[in-house]
Amino acid sequence: MRNYVFGYARVSTEAQNLDRQLDALKKYGVDQIYNEKMTGTKKDVTIHSRFDGTTNKAEL
Repeated sequence: MRNYVFGYARVSTEAQNLDRQLDALKKYGVDQIYNEKMTGTKKDVTIHSRFDGTTNKAEL
């Protein structure tokens, strides 16, 4: 059984582009890619904060 690999790409403004990060994750063979565009002042829970090492696929 192989590991399921999650990838995470983020930029901090709407004007920035995720393409280079997404391309790198795809080349690595990531199974599921999550991405977000947000400012550093946003207080909402981010996708990244959900990956604390204990998250399993059923929880996402």
